[in-house]
Amino acid sequence: KWITEGMYADYFVTAVRTGKTGTPKDLSMLLVERGPGLETKQIKTTYSTCCGTCMVIMNNVKVPVGNLLGKEGNGFRQIMYNFN
Repeated sequence: KWITEGMYADYFVTAVRTGKTGTPKDLSMLLVERGPGLETKQIKTTYSTCCGTCMVIMNNVKVPVGNLLGKEGNGFRQIMYNFN
């Protein structure tokens, strides 16, 4: 729920649950644009306030179908790819 530089971001990449089986195949990746329903609240940190570390709160955010990154249900694989 938090991200560094989030106070300055216009776009957020996030994993969302798109299925109901409770398996990793339920996750998909979305590109979410800052707009109605997306709120950021700055978190005070011990290192620097200029880093813009914040809580990201999404409430009834509408995301166009075209903002799906990759294939639906492939989000877990995309997340794990970043760790390689």
